[in-house]
Amino acid sequence: MHPEPPARILTRLAALAARMSCELAPRERRQLALALVVMLLLAGAQILPPIAVGEIVDALAARALDPALRWALLLGIAFVAMVGLGFLRHRLVEALATQTENDRRLALVDRLLRLDIAFYDGKRTGALNGEVSRSVQGLVKLLKLLYLDFVPATLLVLAALTTFWFQAPPEVAFLPTLAVGLTLGVVAVQIRSQDGVRTDLEASKNRLDGVLVELLGAIASVRALHTEQREMSRVETVSEHLRSRELEHHFAMSRFDVAKLGVQLLTTVGVIALGGMAVYDGAATPGEVVTYVLLLSSVFGPLRDVHRILDEGHEAGVQLGAYYALLDEAPDGSFAVPTSGGRPVQGAPALHLRDVDFAYRDGPPVLRGIDLEIHAGEFVGICGPSGSGKSTLVQLAPRIYHPTSGELRLFGHAAEHLSRQESADLVGYVAQTPFIIKSGTVGENIAYGRSPVGQHDIEAAARAAALHEDIAAKPLGYRTLAGTLSGGQRQRVALARAFLNTPPLLLLDEATSALDTRTERHVMEHIHELRRRRGIAVVAIAHRLDTLRDADRILVINEGQIAESGSYDALLARGGTFADLVYHGHRAAA
Repeated sequence: MHPEPPARILTRLAALAARMSCELAPRERRQLALALVVMLLLAGAQILPPIAVGEIVDALAARALDPALRWALLLGIAFVAMVGLGFLRHRLVEALATQTENDRRLALVDRLLRLDIAFYDGKRTGALNGEVSRSVQGLVKLLKLLYLDFVPATLLVLAALTTFWFQAPPEVAFLPTLAVGLTLGVVAVQIRSQDGVRTDLEASKNRLDGVLVELLGAIASVRALHTEQREMSRVETVSEHLRSRELEHHFAMSRFDVAKLGVQLLTTVGVIALGGMAVYDGAATPGEVVTYVLLLSSVFGPLRDVHRILDEGHEAGVQLGAYYALLDEAPDGSFAVPTSGGRPVQGAPALHLRDVDFAYRDGPPVLRGIDLEIHAGEFVGICGPSGSGKSTLVQLAPRIYHPTSGELRLFGHAAEHLSRQESADLVGYVAQTPFIIKSGTVGENIAYGRSPVGQHDIEAAARAAALHEDIAAKPLGYRTLAGTLSGGQRQRVALARAFLNTPPLLLLDEATSALDTRTERHVMEHIHELRRRRGIAVVAIAHRLDTLRDADRILVINEGQIAESGSYDALLARGGTFADLVYHGHRAAA
């Protein structure tokens, strides 16, 4: 990959900075405008000291005390103004940065919550988490670099060069102007040479985040398999690549620093030499030469930082580009569907799939030609070999995924015409690995998604999930943190949450896999009671096939299609795929 031209890099950074600034709220724009006015005043105040010192030198040389004292007073006022304006600039920009960081983080999380689930398929959680964190940091970093460093530095350099051209002989003023051009040229070469390195460094950091999160999430398995050395080797490989690329980058930076320092030293010598000749010729005073030399610090100070500003700006630009790439991802279209009051149509199937196909993004078909009707009060079991498409089929009804083709209807309504809230009211979904807020209490987790909820209702739902006695025995009861619960207890929290909401269609994706047989039987009895009393439809993927003995129908999914359908006994007598699954399940249990 060829390095990106500096002009294109700077154009891209300018476009990102412009977009970031344009997205500020009106109050934040006013705050930024005030900060820019402060920066202009500060640049003017910073130019006064070199001029004042030069005038003081000339006044003292002429033994004129009064002018020297007046310029000394003005010098003191300038220093006070610089401190006050500098403090005000920092306060305004930092307040703007923290508010922007909060707003943009919330905007990004909101977008991530609304993205099509296909976006997450195949992505490492740790790598994505690192990308999200660094992308928001990049936005804030670029904002601070822009308004705490770049704009003030640019204003100061322009003010210093303007003063040079107004006060100094042309040949003297030309030298710092040339130095600025040469330094920016070196920086342009620097940016171009390090473009690929910056991108690679960001990718390496994301890979390292992914490996570490993956490793920490599987620490028990690593310990049991005694693969610590293997995992260390895996981390070391990624970490060493990151280290070597960072070292290469820093070595390159030091070479550019030497080149820029050389330009500054030669310019300083040239200004002193030409200024001295101007004094000799009577074209300048000694105080003016002192002013020229001091003004160089107003040029070289910002120039010494320009490589850092643009280098860090380039890094922040890469991160900010990732931020906008995430923000520009198209959201799941179902979030744009307005609420239309979609209540169940009397007599319509709870779930109706007609010739439904589904494929993951850029993947082969996972489900093919699915035709299925499930009615109110019906209990339908789903089973099949691993990877046959069972969970994918169940995830279509709550609209976690959307059919690639075909029609999906919920209680008489086309699913694509229902809002997300209407879908959530109609369909309950309990996954094998339930969503638990570990820092929340048990009570808060059971009530998640429904508010307000009374304690009596929470406890009733927990009893239905065979959880109440476990929780009541804990010192904090329902105020116990959910992160302390076992896997089986967490599954029962998710089941209790579903029982509390009692949607007319309940989907269980191996939702009792971590429960013992006795507890599972208690839970299933409550589910059957809900079917009889409230007429809810239940679709269950079972970890233990015996759980499906009472199902009205069992669907056997194989290679993305409904291969068999019938009652437990009928399928067992048929001697097909279901019978094989039961036979192998009993052998494994034995």
